[in-house]
Amino acid sequence: MRKGSLQSQITSSFLLVVLLTISLFSIMSYAMILQRFSSFTAESGKNFVARNISIFTYYYETNGTWDGINEFFTEMPKREIMDFGTNPGSTPWMEIKPPEPDDTHEVPPSPDRLILFDDNGTIIFDSDPTEGEINLSKDVMSRAIPIVVEEVQVGMLISTNSAGFLRPDQINFIRDIFWVILASTVISVVTVVFVSLLLTRRILKPVHSLSAASLKIANGDYSQRVDVHEPNELGEMATAFNAMAVELERQNTLRRRATSDIAHELRTPLSVLQIELESLEDGLTDPTPETLQGLQREVVYLNHLVEDLRILALAESGDMVLNPITLDMGSLATEIVNRVRYTAAEQKIALTLYKVEGDLYLKADEQRVSQILLNLLSNAIQYTPEGGAIHVSVEKNGEWIETSVQDTGIGIAEEDLAHVFERLYRSSQARSRTDGGSGLGLSIVKGLVDLHHGKISVESEVGKGSTFTFALPIQAQS
Repeated sequence: MRKGSLQSQITSSFLLVVLLTISLFSIMSYAMILQRFSSFTAESGKNFVARNISIFTYYYETNGTWDGINEFFTEMPKREIMDFGTNPGSTPWMEIKPPEPDDTHEVPPSPDRLILFDDNGTIIFDSDPTEGEINLSKDVMSRAIPIVVEEVQVGMLISTNSAGFLRPDQINFIRDIFWVILASTVISVVTVVFVSLLLTRRILKPVHSLSAASLKIANGDYSQRVDVHEPNELGEMATAFNAMAVELERQNTLRRRATSDIAHELRTPLSVLQIELESLEDGLTDPTPETLQGLQREVVYLNHLVEDLRILALAESGDMVLNPITLDMGSLATEIVNRVRYTAAEQKIALTLYKVEGDLYLKADEQRVSQILLNLLSNAIQYTPEGGAIHVSVEKNGEWIETSVQDTGIGIAEEDLAHVFERLYRSSQARSRTDGGSGLGLSIVKGLVDLHHGKISVESEVGKGSTFTFALPIQAQS
């Protein structure tokens, strides 16, 4: 795992969060167990003292002194210590006197260490002195239960647990719990590291694929695709990446083809001009009006091509400045139709216009909308044979003004419909530039419609004609 990589950062962050969480949980669990266990043992010790305090009280009442208390408890069985306080009616050595020295014998120790001391903190009796000295601080002495005989306090009794101390076996128990919690924490952390490495590797695998593919695309290889089928955001990102790669590849193909087509479009008229001028220079051709008219025609074509490229570049880049005004689309359509009516009549094409009565006003740039309609009509006239018809209609549809140009021309093949608005595209690659124009007219139309935040569509059938429809919003959009 490379230092500073995304995988190491995710794993480290994940590990840090889990480590802090587990550590906090372990510390709190251990503290809670220790606190509860200490409270339990303290309460248990207090109960133990309460159960056995009657033995000490009875001893003092019988003997009037604490002398011989150590020998007495050495002789008294553990069971009697446990039972005497809870059942005074039993037979707990009713004749309580110090035993004779030769009668002493050892018995199992009490379950808790009992300590008897006087008001000055001097220890009188300790049931298990082998456990070490105990510090009778004021806090410890405050927890002791006083022994009162005839309304006089003769001593105080406390146990290890009631004093807040733990016995060795209890300390060992708490230590065992500590090691169990510590071992669980270590095992949990190791497990988390292992699982996080597996998860991050699985999560980052498609990211690495995307990164590698992006670098190849940046180096010009637009054929790259990523094979990611995750049903999550990574899958969506991979799908978006593939769609972007497809579009980049398509745009790159269009750019290369456009460069080639522009070079071809420029080379042909320039070659004609060069040949004609060389012929004039060498005296092979006379400078007749027909010759000069041919040269003029090629120059005009070049001017139109350059101007179309300029307009298209401005439209596609969004740098073209529109001057929207309140425009009557019905009147504008009538003007444009009348402008091309003579050209249509020359080719024996019937040209009709239908516009609905009423309000057909919208906010738009008059010059650019005129160019849209003029390009569509020029395109329809160019591809409609003699005896055909072109029908123009203008209608209002909700918040849009729709204008359609329908012809009975040669039509467009289905496979070409998706490309008709591309730069320098002709529906038939075999068509010459004389018949097919520069191939920029429809691209300019699409760019200008987009600048007006409009919509354009085409329907066509080979041999029956085409219908181009563009819709512009009534209110100009910024």
